[in-house]
Amino acid sequence: MATAPQKAGASARAPALHAQSVVIDGLITSHLTQEQFERFRAWGVTAANWTAVYFAHDLDDALVDLATALDHLAGMTEYYTSVRSVADIHQAKREGKVGVILGLQNGRPIGDRLEYVRILHALGVRIIQLTYNERNFIGDGCTEPGDAGLSRFGRDAVRAMNRVGILVDLSHCGLRTTREVIEWSEKPVAITHANPSTLIRSPRNKPPEIFKALAERGGVAGMCAWSPLAAHPASERPTLEKFLDIIDYTVNLIGVDHVGFGTDHGEGVYTRDVWERKWGPQGLYPEVTGIVGPWFGFETRYVDGIHSAALLGNLTEGLLRRGYSDEDAQKIIGGNFLRLLGEVWQ
Repeated sequence: MATAPQKAGASARAPALHAQSVVIDGLITSHLTQEQFERFRAWGVTAANWTAVYFAHDLDDALVDLATALDHLAGMTEYYTSVRSVADIHQAKREGKVGVILGLQNGRPIGDRLEYVRILHALGVRIIQLTYNERNFIGDGCTEPGDAGLSRFGRDAVRAMNRVGILVDLSHCGLRTTREVIEWSEKPVAITHANPSTLIRSPRNKPPEIFKALAERGGVAGMCAWSPLAAHPASERPTLEKFLDIIDYTVNLIGVDHVGFGTDHGEGVYTRDVWERKWGPQGLYPEVTGIVGPWFGFETRYVDGIHSAALLGNLTEGLLRRGYSDEDAQKIIGGNFLRLLGEVWQ
């Protein structure tokens, strides 16, 4: 796909194709305000995996975060649909709303109690990233030097998620944990927001064999628009064209049926000062953010050209310009995640 000829009329076709497609962002952390929902709707975002619980250390913390998130959303029902099934995503599309999929970016609230998986599912959680960057009872995250892999309890937790219908996300997991979950899970899993490490050597990215194993088991990989994971070369802020190169590479590697996108957008969450302290080059994870050039900062934290939900139509236009068929472009911008969610949630 990287050398595919330009298709005539891509710019003219893209808005109509984007508008009629189911568009699913594999991961966002954005503050869900009226303004943000309007950004989503302006470019036809149908649904997004929203991090409702980020750094909760136990179930109590997670329940408070979920209650706070649901209270916040309760006053904006004209803009969103709560997603617990694929039918809810289709309903959001019909009604011109945004489907909000409740997700956790860390399995720590499960602790060592499998019963908590069912509780979280009953409360509407449909995607759980097993680990953040650190170790928990389930397994190791990607910044753990030991890379110890999936624990015995972690195996049971994965099977519990399989049974109740929660999608397993491996984006921040360590490499051994990732490999073992792909092999162990009875249902296909996802990497909702990470890129190939052959292009960008970050501990957050994954090697080709991981993506191949994921695809062989029916999973989907969401290409991530967070700049430190997409910068190739690391000395420059990534552009839309560089992001399209990443998509081309991954499609050639594992096939168009297994590639999506997960922007990792966090619009409206932080001020510049707070963000720089927490997520800048010397923030919480310098092994991830410190490997890129001095260009990286608050204003450049996402791929230029798709740095806002209001610009996601540029992705569809870029895919068509690169020679992807309408059908294949629709798979990448949402169809593949829709298929995966249907298989797991049933």
